[in-house]
Parts: sequence; structure tokens; C-alpha cells
Amino acid sequence: MTVIEERDIIKAPVENVWNFITNPDNFSKYILGYIEGKVLSENITGLNSEFEWYTKLWGHKFRSVETVTEWAEFLKVAYHGTLAGAEFWSQMVFNRKDNQTELVITIKYNMPYSLIGKLLNFLYFKRRVRKEILYSLKQIEYFL
Repeated sequence: MTVIEERDIIKAPVENVWNFITNPDNFSKYILGYIEGKVLSENITGLNSEFEWYTKLWGHKFRSVETVTEWAEFLKVAYHGTLAGAEFWSQMVFNRKDNQTELVITIKYNMPYSLIGKLLNFLYFKRRVRKEILYSLKQIEYFL
């Protein structure tokens, strides 16, 4: 399993950061490669809410489905899902720092296809996932 974690201070209160990040209408504003998506569950947000979204990589469109597995308002949101055959777990932890927010994003994933998957992970995906997290942090700061 590969684990990648990044953190940054967002110059906005925890409540603003939380409301922005957990609103599905904002996913396209901070997820790199996000093309389109929709809510699959009856509840739009919260525990067990489910999302389908698409991303583009190497000129191909890939489908992802993820479910919220943890929801502690203004503290932590976590997801479990699949994307192009890879299983992933992601979480965002919100730490109050005066009137700012330390946001910690962690993504864990398993690459399929054993040796080929491990090689692709080493050569490309590990850097790509880190780049996506850093992009998200920049975009969140920009919009808030």
C-alpha cells in the first residue's frame, strides 16, 4: 500500500474550509483532472454518502466511485473508493489554528496488476498523486 500525505495552512476558518471541501458542487474546483460527477446516494453529504466522478488520464476517461466512511463535522472526512482498478482511501483532517485551518490530506492506495502496477506506481502514480494533493491545497486556498 502506498501512503501519501501533505498539509498546508489555509487562511480561512475551519468552518469555511469544511463547507467548501464537503460540498460536491465544489469538487471540480479543487480536484485535478475532475471532469464530471454526481451524487449516487439519497444524502448529498455525510456518512455513507456516495459519489461517482470521472477523471481524464493519458487521454482516457476513468470512472471513480467513492463512499464517505467517516464524517466528523469540522474535524475529519474520509472516503473509500476505486479508480481505474485501484482501491483507495482518502481523508482530510481539519485542525483549527487561530482563525486559520491546517488541512492534512492523506491518500492511501493499492495498485492492481502486481509487478506492472508496482512499476507504474514507482515511475508515475506516486508523483501524480502527490501533485494532485498539492494542487488541491493550492486551489482550496485560492477559492477561500
